[in-house]
Amino acid sequence: MVYKKGNVLSNKAFTLIFVRNNFNTAKFGFNISGKYGKAVKRNKLRRQLKAVCSEFAATTKAGFYVLRPRFYACDAPTFEVLKKSVKELFDRVDK
Repeated sequence: MVYKKGNVLSNKAFTLIFVRNNFNTAKFGFNISGKYGKAVKRNKLRRQLKAVCSEFAATTKAGFYVLRPRFYACDAPTFEVLKKSVKELFDRVDK
């Protein structure tokens, strides 16, 4: 449903696909390609994204959100850059 009917926003680091709904909470999903390192690196990135999204969950409007990284293992950003990129996308969603 999110991929077919969703709206798309992107920046240098991520593509965000989202669909609004009438529920009370925002639900987040992460689509990390197998080209991004091995399972340990993918899981580390997923844990970092969960931490970032949990901070923004209270202020984000209800809906389904899927984050897709646009980088590979060689140029993975630091946690602060991840946080800044995700915040930028969620700010654009709320406009």
